[in-house]
Amino acid sequence: MSFATERSFLAKYFQDNWNESTQGKIAWDNIPFNMPKDLFIVFQIVNLSGGQRSLGGEKKLERHYSEVQVDVYVPQNLGTHVARTTSDYIASLFRRKAFHTSDNDLLQFQTPIIRSLAPNETRAANIEDIKYRLMVRCPFYRDAYI
Repeated sequence: MSFATERSFLAKYFQDNWNESTQGKIAWDNIPFNMPKDLFIVFQIVNLSGGQRSLGGEKKLERHYSEVQVDVYVPQNLGTHVARTTSDYIASLFRRKAFHTSDNDLLQFQTPIIRSLAPNETRAANIEDIKYRLMVRCPFYRDAYI
């Protein structure tokens, strides 16, 4: 599986389990997006590292470590309940799940992490002070025979 196929697979899985009309709009990498006034999310895959995991044999096992990162943005001064329940739902989509892709690669998810960001980190993301942000990080590895 290529990194492009990995992204397509995970983006489709997420989109199939998310209702934009009731749960908020999704901002995708490198696609124009008009920031709504209410809740929205940003979906990304962050590739971290990788390496060969086998010796000998005709095909070599490669393991790639990555994260699905979904940033949840809600209007300021509304408390944390909506952001946290949304983040909990996103985490549940990936928590310890395993997927076999059509080309027989394994995507193995681990335990998600939900992190609140300091106001200066939110400003650095060009969202200014109008949104409260939680970051849902869902670590996984992809095993591929090359």
